[in-house]
Amino acid sequence: MPGFLVPMVLALLVGIPSGGQPTGDSPPAAPPARKKLTLDDLPPSVRLGVRVERVRRGMTVAPTVVVVGDGRSYAEAIALWSPRLRFPVLIDDGTPAARDGIARFVRAFKPQSVIRWSAPEAEAWPVDPESRPGAIVDSVARAWDLDGVGTMADLVKGWLGLGLTPPGIVAADPSHPCWTAALALAAGRGEPIAWVGVKAGQSLDSNRSDALAVQIEAACKATGLSWMDLGDQIDAVTLCLNVGSRMRGQTPLALTDRIGRHRAGAAGRARRWAWAGQVFGNESMAAYRAMSALFLMPGKAWLFDGYPARPPFSAWDATPAKATLEGAGLATTLFDSPNQSAAVWRMTTARPLGAGLVMVNTKGNSTWFELEPGRCLGGDVPTLDVPAMVHFVHSFSASSVTNRCTIAGRWLERGAYAYIGAVDEPFLQAFVPTPIVARRLVSSVPWGAAGRIGGDRVWKIAVVGDPLITLGPPAPRAEDPMTIDGATGMDALMREAVRGGRYAEAVDLLVMLGRDDKAARLASGVLRERPGRFGADLARGSIAPLYRTGMVEDLVRAYQRLPKALGKSGSMRDLLWQACLPHLSSTSDPRLVLTLADNIRPEQLVWDAARVRGAMARVFGSAKADAWLDGLVRTQTDPKSAQGLRQLLIAPRGK
Repeated sequence: MPGFLVPMVLALLVGIPSGGQPTGDSPPAAPPARKKLTLDDLPPSVRLGVRVERVRRGMTVAPTVVVVGDGRSYAEAIALWSPRLRFPVLIDDGTPAARDGIARFVRAFKPQSVIRWSAPEAEAWPVDPESRPGAIVDSVARAWDLDGVGTMADLVKGWLGLGLTPPGIVAADPSHPCWTAALALAAGRGEPIAWVGVKAGQSLDSNRSDALAVQIEAACKATGLSWMDLGDQIDAVTLCLNVGSRMRGQTPLALTDRIGRHRAGAAGRARRWAWAGQVFGNESMAAYRAMSALFLMPGKAWLFDGYPARPPFSAWDATPAKATLEGAGLATTLFDSPNQSAAVWRMTTARPLGAGLVMVNTKGNSTWFELEPGRCLGGDVPTLDVPAMVHFVHSFSASSVTNRCTIAGRWLERGAYAYIGAVDEPFLQAFVPTPIVARRLVSSVPWGAAGRIGGDRVWKIAVVGDPLITLGPPAPRAEDPMTIDGATGMDALMREAVRGGRYAEAVDLLVMLGRDDKAARLASGVLRERPGRFGADLARGSIAPLYRTGMVEDLVRAYQRLPKALGKSGSMRDLLWQACLPHLSSTSDPRLVLTLADNIRPEQLVWDAARVRGAMARVFGSAKADAWLDGLVRTQTDPKSAQGLRQLLIAPRGK
């Protein structure tokens, strides 16, 4: 299918002749009557996608990324949007996770400028969460140049006056830090916010999920818009809430498959009225996920089919999906038989993954996945070079999306802003086959609907991310970068930091500017020529760019200078292992081997220990390798882990 379907659908909406061409020698028949398709003639899911695309592609995007340091500045920056021009806003809270997110976004968005900005001190921002809704409504209204708006009802009237019918509703609790996503999506999509009350950090049971659904439905009714059926005005719900993706109960179910359905009747039927998705996280990560949904469009896809070529798995074959995505203009890489093993996975994911759409077929549990042949673990989830949407056909992967030891947790930690996966064992038929998901996505079906099967049964597939993400051509871009009074270019800040010898600050800025090569060269130069200036802050900031540029020797040396607590963090250890693993079977560098030996990952203890033991035996001798392993056994408090390590001691080396 050539190109995205969206342009064809839009063309149909303005009228295209139907019928075929005349054939034979007879005089041509009278031309068939023109038939105009309307939005109502499309399936509800496509109809929703077309509505979203009209808004997205109707606004010009400035080629500028605005980086702020706090929620007040974030809200004020979004308030500077207009119905004609917008720009992405991200939060740098000083953490490695926030800065890595900014770097990923910048690499994908490719702005002409990246600027820092802080709202003037005179601008008030409520500290009390109970006062926050009014300030958020005000920011959303100003982003649409709407005056005299004080309530959500006023906002809806304003949007309707502009010719925009809200496609969905955002549910948010102002006390949850992911309010940043609610603000961005409300302003970006033109969606009202349903203010709900739910305790952060908990997994809801069926009663509390029903209570949440009642709050959302009451808010939909209050808008005056139609919402009770698919295909009417409100057809999506975005949960900007820090609650579990899995509903508690005898049968675990996906919260995002319960929300958007009417309450189950006596026959257990729960008819769908909207497609739901969930955005969570702290202020910086929730903003990153929302801005990625609003401003990024995948240009590359990466598909890995770990299923055997036999029924029923063959219905999920990724080969047709590749053809579909390539026909839509995405450069697509596919791994399928005979290149679908765990060894191939590890080899191809040793370097950062640069695809904005990832689709994987596999089987296993929440912390591991089987391929053909071999098993991969959570630590084998690739590091993402750009933000990505991930469709993962696999059981249990999204059982706890905030737990980095789960498959979904690892993908989200590494930069996925949208994810579809199972919270429990859903059975294969609960997943939309991979080729159909691909066809839906390129046919303007939004993310929240593309991965959903039909039927009235609440089940186990969770949708993480804005459910209104659509694929299509990039939105139009302004020719010139955005300027904001009081903003400073991060280029200028970086040069000033270099001149002042503030190398850690300079490396952080270079990373956020998407210039890993220059950041890595600067870090390497300081490490080798001015080792006394290579402190803990510089070590922390240099690990990611050294990994991304393949400078393994310097990465190992930098890792040894990390503060102990940071060096033991899971995300840092993953970068170390991904950088070093391809070299571990052949290296003669004792520093590399000993650094890995000091950083065995607890969640995959036996696997990591087996690799280090083999390398240690080669570099230092078998006696030292066995002594190290025996010492590791003695530190274990978990009998199962200790037993696994003891098995290594009696197994042939390298097994």
